[in-house]
Amino acid sequence: MPRRDTYNHGVNHPSSRISQHGYNNRNNAQCYASPPPSYRTSTMPTYNQTAPFDTTPLIGQVKKRPIDPITMLHFKYRVLIILGSIMVFSLMWRTLRENTSLNSRLTEALHPEAIKLRDELWKQEETEHKLDVVRWRKEDLQLHKDREQARLKWDEKEHALEVRYNRSKIEWSKKEAALRSEHERQKSVWEKEFERYLRDKQNWEIERREAEEERQRQEKLRRWLGIGWDTPFGHACTSYGTRPYNARLVNVPSYMDPVQVCAEMPIQFHGRTIDKPVWCERLQNGEVHGHWMVDFEEVLCQPYWNTPEDKGCVGYKSGLRVSNILRIQALTDVWLDAARIALSCSPLGMVSRITFLDVRLNSARHQRTGCDPESLRGLGTSDPVTLKSVLAESRPGYSLQKGMVGIFDVKDSNCR
Repeated sequence: MPRRDTYNHGVNHPSSRISQHGYNNRNNAQCYASPPPSYRTSTMPTYNQTAPFDTTPLIGQVKKRPIDPITMLHFKYRVLIILGSIMVFSLMWRTLRENTSLNSRLTEALHPEAIKLRDELWKQEETEHKLDVVRWRKEDLQLHKDREQARLKWDEKEHALEVRYNRSKIEWSKKEAALRSEHERQKSVWEKEFERYLRDKQNWEIERREAEEERQRQEKLRRWLGIGWDTPFGHACTSYGTRPYNARLVNVPSYMDPVQVCAEMPIQFHGRTIDKPVWCERLQNGEVHGHWMVDFEEVLCQPYWNTPEDKGCVGYKSGLRVSNILRIQALTDVWLDAARIALSCSPLGMVSRITFLDVRLNSARHQRTGCDPESLRGLGTSDPVTLKSVLAESRPGYSLQKGMVGIFDVKDSNCR
């Protein structure tokens, strides 16, 4: 059997693994007779070797690479170029300075007047600069003085304000202390007054209760004894809406003081109860009379103006129109006293002279209009010019009695 030229790489070689899996058969034996070509052009290093392109090997020591001659030559060229540039620049700078100095010397030699003018300008500028420096120093000194004065003024003002504030604070503390003491004093006074008021209120309540009980007891006693007032008698009106009354006390037992009973005896007028008379009077015949001043619901003492009647103008271009207003009164026996009372009536703040005519007795009780500004609103005046006596016409249901009428002069533009 001829010897097969094979390449043995050991058990782990891919060819051996292929053989183990059964792929190394007769048909493909020639394809794997030799190892495949290498994938790299250079030979891979062994275990203890270092590649030429590795700078720091993972295994082994670092070996210094030799300097490339070409790189060294490039470095030398660069250094020479830099040194040459520096030398050229220094030569050019020196030449430029020498040229500038030469130009200035030539200018001085060729233009002495320009040089003289330049020197004069320099001196003038130097003088102005010195003056400016002196002025700046003066201004700085003045500014420093102004600042110092302003600071002193501010300190004085602040000190004055502080002193004023402290003084005001002290005064306010004194006032506050005085007010607090006054408040405490008033509070104590008020507390004492309130306590006294509570005591007085309690005493008043006790006195009122006792007085009420005594009044009820006296009322029961009077009813049991039959003590009372006779029919009150009305007199002439004393003022507007006020009329005096008196009545006789009856059925007083002999063992009781009639004057004391009179002073505590109530009575009713126009549906209102008056607790006691204004005063009590004992007559010569032994009777005791009580007197009252009734100032409510007194229609007979409240006269009013009747509807005004126009009597025409007073005269040609007088500007006044005559108007009379009848003043009525119900009771014929008191109309003169009512007229006297009406003299004190002031509907518009003036004294009005009032007149009366008699009308039906039952109609005057419904007249509640008083002597007020509304009564003469349509006339614009409240003071009659004249009083004229008239005689009422005799009509059915009327009594014939003399009366008086007020005649007014009213301003009217139609009487011009």
